[in-house]
Amino acid sequence: MPNQSGKIVLVLILLLLIAGAGVYFFLPGFKKESPIEQTPNPSITATYPNSQKAGESSELLKKYSSTDLKISFEFPKDWFVNEKDFDLMVSSFSTKFGANDQPTKDQIKVFVNNFSGCHKTIDENLKDPACGEGGPKVKPNEILSKEIEDINGVKFYKYLVKNPEGKQQNFYFLEKGDRILQIDKKPDPSMFEKEFKEIIKSIRFN
Repeated sequence: MPNQSGKIVLVLILLLLIAGAGVYFFLPGFKKESPIEQTPNPSITATYPNSQKAGESSELLKKYSSTDLKISFEFPKDWFVNEKDFDLMVSSFSTKFGANDQPTKDQIKVFVNNFSGCHKTIDENLKDPACGEGGPKVKPNEILSKEIEDINGVKFYKYLVKNPEGKQQNFYFLEKGDRILQIDKKPDPSMFEKEFKEIIKSIRFN
């Protein structure tokens, strides 16, 4: 039969082991933390401000209706619209008609107005914008290229024209029935080609 002192030593050893285990597992300073591996959650999808599903109206766009030109269209909500005497201007910066400010390379102005000419077709008017003034000695403009796109039943024209001095310029038109809008942008080309085309596509004749 083990003696009494041996039992006491055995009990003390067991108590020390239990106490040590408690310190190791429960005190913050001694507790070991296993590293947590970060894994992507397939149920979370990143969303971006410019993302838009087909058929949805973007919160980044505003709608504008012109009583004079009888059109409506959408444009970026942080852009500006000015209208005066059947002339409409959409710009990426704050400006107004008559302001002598040329847009920089990271800005844009888009002008929309009714097109009129003395000839029956757009081609003829581009070749002879002076309507024959100056006589037959005046050389006509030359149409270098012509692109036509159907947008919701409206014809969108893009011309590249060279004048007698050799300067080349793009001209843009929207035609529906007997109505023709001329559209200009400065600078051309612009860093906002996508926004320009989206504005064109959104134009509706009222």
